[in-house]
Amino acid sequence: MLAGALFLTACSHNSSLPPFTASGFAEDQGAVRIWRKDSGDNVHLLAVFSPWRSGDTTTREYRWQGDNLTLININVYSKPR
Repeated sequence: MLAGALFLTACSHNSSLPPFTASGFAEDQGAVRIWRKDSGDNVHLLAVFSPWRSGDTTTREYRWQGDNLTLININVYSKPR
């Protein structure tokens, strides 16, 4: 019984997010990258879409303070033609 309890304790994990995370994925039209930073009650999220061939890179920035969304900022960066 004690060995089972020790095993369960050793296998448990902390499900909270680390203060900084980064991720991304590829889709048919381009790449998506996402960064998230948590600082106390504040959350900052940055998402970037970069097309493979033609098109513009788009950034989206979101900020939360507690449960309130306080900022949405979208920028489109055109390639020189």
